[in-house]
Amino acid sequence: NLRLIRNSQCAMVYKPEHILQEFNMNFVPKEQAKTLKLDLIEQKILDLLANGELNYDKILSGIDLPVNELSSLLSLMVIKGLISKNGTLYSLS
Repeated sequence: NLRLIRNSQCAMVYKPEHILQEFNMNFVPKEQAKTLKLDLIEQKILDLLANGELNYDKILSGIDLPVNELSSLLSLMVIKGLISKNGTLYSLS
């Protein structure tokens, strides 16, 4: 109601970010959040894939990780949307 706004009893909200600002919370865009949470190994995999699609063996040769750990990490990166898997090839999403 306009009376509430005039009396400063509520604020106009046009975007979700306005609500966060009202509660002194920060908004981090989804794309930026992805890059902030990368560990060193994930970043190394992204760097390898920046040159193009690679199969599992090529990624393994460029990363110092045991086979089972790399498999798990690649699966998690696919789930997070950081990389894509097409058949036997991995690429950046």
